[in-house]
Amino acid sequence: MKPQQQQTLVLLAGGQGFDEISDTLNIHQTTLWRWHRQPEFIANWNQMVQKGKEKQVQILLELKQQALSVLKDCLSCQNGLLRIKAAITIVEKVGAITEGLVYVDEIQHNQ
Repeated sequence: MKPQQQQTLVLLAGGQGFDEISDTLNIHQTTLWRWHRQPEFIANWNQMVQKGKEKQVQILLELKQQALSVLKDCLSCQNGLLRIKAAITIVEKVGAITEGLVYVDEIQHNQ
C-alpha cells in the first residue's frame, strides 16, 4: 500500500471523513473513493477494525472482573436493598449462561 493510503486508513480510524482527509492529505475525493473500493485497502481497513475490537474486548474483560468484585462486595454491604439487587443480578446472569456441546463428535455432527 502507498504511504498516503496508510495515512488515509489512520485518519479514517480517527473518525475523519473523506472531505477532511482530502483536505488534510491534498488528495481528490475521487481518489479516496477509488482506494476505498480496492480489496487491499478494504482488507487493511478490516484488519485495523478487528485489532481495535480486540483491544476493546480485552478492556471489557478487565472491567468485567472489577464489576464482579463490586457485585461481590455489594452482597455483604449494610444496605439490604442493594444486597438484594446484587443477588438478583448474579442469579439472573448465571441463569442466562448457556451450555454448549463438549464432545468433538457432537459438535462435528451439528455442523
